[in-house]
Order: sequence, then structure tokens, then C-alpha cells
Amino acid sequence: MRKLKLMKTLLVAAGLAVGASNAWAITETVYSWDFTVYASTTDITTTSETTLTENRTTCNLATAPTACEGLYFNDTWKCVRSGDTNPGLRNYSNGDRMVIIPGLKSGDVITITGNTDAINHINTTKYTGTPNDANTTLTFTMEADGNFYFKMVKGGATVNDVKVYPTIRTIVVTRELPIVEVASWNFETASWAKETGFGSSTVTINSQSCTYATGDLEGLALQGGSGTNWTVNSSGLTQGNGNRNIAILNLKAGDEIKIETAATISDLVNGTSTNDTYTGTCKFSVTANGAFGFLTDRNKYTTTISVYRARSVVVDEYNEVKAIAEALLAVPNDNASATSNLSSTLTTQNGVVSSATTASAIYTAKSTLQTAIASFIAAANPLTGNRFDLTYLLTNPNIENITDWDDAAAQGWYTDIPRTDLGQYNNFAARTNLNSSKNGIERYTSNACTTANTYALYQKVTLPTGNYSFNAYALANAATSIVMAAGDTEGDAVTDENFTEYGVDFIQDSESEIKVGLKISSKVSNTCNWTAITGLKLYKEASSYVPATVGLNGYTTFASPYALDLTDANRPEGLKAYKATLTGATLSFEKLNQTVPAGTGLLLLGETNGGTYNIPVVASGDAVTTALTGVTADTPLQSVADDTYYFVMKKAANAESALEFAPLSTSAAVTIPAGKAYVTVPNSAFNSTARSITITFDDASGINNVTVSPSMMGDGKVYNLNGQRVTAPTKGLYIINGRKVAVK
Repeated sequence: MRKLKLMKTLLVAAGLAVGASNAWAITETVYSWDFTVYASTTDITTTSETTLTENRTTCNLATAPTACEGLYFNDTWKCVRSGDTNPGLRNYSNGDRMVIIPGLKSGDVITITGNTDAINHINTTKYTGTPNDANTTLTFTMEADGNFYFKMVKGGATVNDVKVYPTIRTIVVTRELPIVEVASWNFETASWAKETGFGSSTVTINSQSCTYATGDLEGLALQGGSGTNWTVNSSGLTQGNGNRNIAILNLKAGDEIKIETAATISDLVNGTSTNDTYTGTCKFSVTANGAFGFLTDRNKYTTTISVYRARSVVVDEYNEVKAIAEALLAVPNDNASATSNLSSTLTTQNGVVSSATTASAIYTAKSTLQTAIASFIAAANPLTGNRFDLTYLLTNPNIENITDWDDAAAQGWYTDIPRTDLGQYNNFAARTNLNSSKNGIERYTSNACTTANTYALYQKVTLPTGNYSFNAYALANAATSIVMAAGDTEGDAVTDENFTEYGVDFIQDSESEIKVGLKISSKVSNTCNWTAITGLKLYKEASSYVPATVGLNGYTTFASPYALDLTDANRPEGLKAYKATLTGATLSFEKLNQTVPAGTGLLLLGETNGGTYNIPVVASGDAVTTALTGVTADTPLQSVADDTYYFVMKKAANAESALEFAPLSTSAAVTIPAGKAYVTVPNSAFNSTARSITITFDDASGINNVTVSPSMMGDGKVYNLNGQRVTAPTKGLYIINGRKVAVK
């Protein structure tokens, strides 16, 4: 099961010590060339369009054969055939010629093997081996970042009175990667009775079942679990019932393991020894992703186990989440604030990872970004014509490396059909070329299994409120009644015996966990038979509106990054939208009945104070001339004394708060939040040093509280909408104590 709220961080075990200093380095092969693979002598071809120059010698990039790609050569070289007594790379030029290996790092090790006599002009003095010896191995270490180069005499040249035909069989470049400790267990300090137990999951090591441990030993699995006398005391971890297996879980290929033990380790599973020591201080390298296991003898104590991983691998795990965030941010959506929050979190965590020296720091950054992604998906909706790809929430959507139901179950696949109802088949199978070229997880149901709304194959996923679609390639035998489904929603009926794309659209009214997969239709009338699924896709679909929340007095300025439909027919009930005209110091608002372009500055008035209104989104809007300037990104502004003044709507404290536009300070910039609007008023518009504006509306619907000049506030006198005092008001609109009032 995958949850959107918190996608599990790939620490080897939660709560384990992470980030300790490493004990040794992990070595990675950066480049490898073998020049002995050709049955006939092969010319090396190069291009003069890509060159490097070292020591006043220009070399061209090799384009063929494949064994030489990535190297740069000067003049004529060949790969001598494999059947020759001295096969490999040879200089066929008329004199010493250069080879360049580009873009190496300080500390990189270059190993050259073969009959290498007469190599010269090497650009590093840090090497082992003798360049003029035949049948040797030369090892060079880069002393700085840059290119490595050497020259070799031509075949048939005389060196020290001896005719030589030097060839190079292989060149290998290796690099020591910075590593971080991703897990460690110190058994001398673990408290078995209080902190450790066993779960129900198991892994098979050396044909023996090892049970997942919990507590202090989480991340390990021990043969037999609690029934085999495993104990932890001040001397370490041991057991007294004979030789038993231990597994270290959730490892990656290339991980290095260090074990301090008085036991003798044997029967390695998924790993090799790197120091040929099987007692005392033992070091092992993990061969493939998964569990590393070994056999240990009875009554001998293991004191510590530590797991190290190349820092670049840990960073790659973060980068997978980073890529998800970047993809989501590239999709137009209806929530500028959520977009800003995710973007800010991404920038911050990228900075954390770039300088992190421990696994814990990188994994914490990853978890923080995952949480921000979940918050973004819950808060934002893609706009019309767009969608959020949430397929990453599904496990192994292309059904790779699944051979039986145990594999499937371990990767989050479920069935509602009991094993006893599987008819002649007693498990699931992933088939290649099952009536198709795709891999698919397949299942069979017996004739007895005709219960409607029963899921044959599904995964679980937790999704927030929104519109979604689930698509996949599926097939079904002609006798089935299978449909694509999500929760209680049924979609396409699966009718083809070859993999065909089907889907289901569904709505989440609230955040919850649902099933997505293949279900026996509620309209079932036939027996069930074969069905299979692969190529899963999950999307959050486009929203058709942008939410706008008015203030406590019903007003807000607003600007959407998308075009809006504000026509009377489609605008949300109870909401009015206004454009503005500035005449002198009078700001007049006129109700809109049209579509508007993205970014248009608006004044909104809602019947429900503090209410949220979902405004329909359109592809484009009709032009609007308005004195309100909308901002769709945070925008700092500062008024310029005696020149230009920027007015913004003041936040309402309560329902009785006046609609008030106030000028920004001339002494410091103020940030206008994304999604708001402001008014620009030239100093020449004011009749006095009191910089204020008069507000008018073209309809009576705008007679909520309005602020005008300070002299008109709170004096109990009556003013018309031009700011002139009135002693005997007649029918019309007036300002009384700063409030707009209709006299009838």
C-alpha cells in the first residue's frame, strides 16, 4: 500500500543510527575499454569536429569501433585482432602518438593492461608499474581534475635496441565515491526485552525462513524468529540452537557491509567478501537490490553491523522525488499559494542535499519534499487540458520482475478472492507474451467466484479530494465479467483477450484509501475466468474552476493566473466581480458580465462574508480595461513620495469593516501577495496632502462599507459619492460614517 500523505523514506530501518563517518570507500567503474574484442584488425575512425588538445597535440574523438568510443586519438590507430599473439590497441602512425581520456576527477585511478612497453609523455607522475615493461599492468592516479593522456611509440619502433609492437588490451577508470552510513546496529547496547520483537513478514535465506525483527533490530530478519533462542546482551547478538541465518533487508546493489563478529560467517546470499575475512572484522559488497544474508554459528557473538552506501546513490533517491516535484510544478494549476510553497520547499531541500554529508540529512530532505508534494496535490488542481501524473504512487506499474504471487504481494498487490476459490490454479503468475508483448500480472477465478463487486486484482492508494482517472492495459477471457474500477466506481468493461487500454474516472469526496484495479462487475451474469493487467497510470484530472475567498466583510481584490468566466450565467451564485476606473482620486467600480483574461485585476464581492467561491476557468478571456493591476506572483511595491502612490485593499477585521484602499508606504517596500490587485494613483490626482481616494459603485449591490477620505470618517455627517457634504439627502447613495448607504 502506498500513501500520498507520507511516502516511506528508504532508510534501511527507521530509527537506526544514520550519518556516521564511513569506514572505507565504495569504488565505481567510470569507464572501461576492451580493445581485444575484434576478430579482425579494425581501423579506428575519428571526427575532426570534436577535438581536445594536450601538450600541443590535438586529438580527435573516436566514432568507431564501439570499443574505442569516448577516447581521443592523434593520427592512425587500430585494434589488432583477437587472434594475434599481441592483440589490442596499437599505434600505426609514423612516430609517437597521443591518446586522451577526457573529463576525469582528482583521485581517479586509470589501469592500463597489455604489452605496454614504450608508453611515454604521461601527464601524471603518480603511477605504479614500469611504462617500458612488456606484459604489464600500469596504474595511474589523477592528481587534479582534467584529462589523462599518454603517448605510445609506433608498432615496429626500436626502444633500447629492441623492436617493439606495444599494444594496450584494456583501459579501466575507477573512482572512489563518497559514502554515507545508512544503517547500523550496535547489539551491545540494544535492549532485547523492551525494544525488540518480531513481525509476521519473512525472507528466505539459504532455504531457511528468516522473520523480520522489530524495535532496535528493525531492518534485520533472523532465522526462526523468537522461537530460536536469539538473544542480545552486553556481549552482542547470538543464539544457541545451532547455526542460524541472518538477513539485512532493503539493500541496494553496491552497498558495503561491515560486520564485527566472533562467529564464523559462511554461505553468503547476494554478496561477496571484499577482504576475504569471515570472522572478526568482515567486509562484504551487496550484489543486487534486496536482502543480504549469511549463516552464523551458535554461541558466538556479533557486536555490530553497519551498512554504507555511495552518497550519489542516496542523492539519486532524492532526485527521484525532486523529479516528481518538478513535473507537478510544470502543470498549470488553480492554486498559486500551493505552487509557491512546493517551489520554495524544492529550492530549500535542493540546497540541503547539495551540501549534505550524511544520509540522514539527505533522507530528511527527501521526506520533507514528499510531504510538500502531498500537500500540493491535496491543495491544487490541474487546469482544463492538464493533469497531475500520480503513477508514482503505484507499485511497479509495468509489472516487472514478478514471477509468482509472493513477489506480487510483496509489491503491494491484493485480491479479494480467497485462495480456496482459485479453481485449478493456486497462485498468480506474471506472464510474458500472454496474448500480447506486455508483461502482466494474471489471475484465474473458479466458477464459484461470481460475487459482484469483488476485486480480482488491485492496489491500494490514499488520495485527497479531487477528480481522478485510473488507466491500464487489461485483458480478459471471453467468459469473464471484469471491469476497470476505483473504489465503488466501475469503468470500462474488459472485453478483449489481448491487452487493450481501459480506464475508469472517479471522484474523491474526501481523502481516503481506495482500491484501484480489476473488479468483478456489479452486473455480473457470467462465470469468471482469466484476467490480467499491466501498464498502470493514475492521474489527478483537471479542475474547471479557481477558488477565490472573500474577506470577512465580503470583499477581496483578486487576480487569477488563468482566464475566468464571470458571466452572469456561469459566475458562482452569490458572487459579483468588478472592474475599476480611476478618475482623479475617484475609483469607480463597474460590475462585470464577461470572461476576463488571465491576470486581470478584479474586486470581488461575495454574499457570504469570508466565503470561498469556485470561479469557472476558460481557455481565454475578453479584454478588460481596469485600473486594478493584478499580480499572479508575489510583487514588492513601494510608493514614491509626491509622485506615484500604490493603493491596496486593507484586510477586513470583521463583517463591519469598511472597504478601504490605503496607500503603501514611501519608506519601505511591501509585498503584494500573488492573487491580489492594487491601484496606481498619480500624485496629481489628489487635491490635498491627504492621499485618499473616493470609491463608487455602478449598482446598489456594492453598498457595503466603503472608505473615502479621512475627513469623512466617523463624524456623523452625510456626503454624496463625490465627497461633498449633504445636509438634506434625497433618494440615492450617500456616505455616512464611512459607510455607503442607500436612501430610499
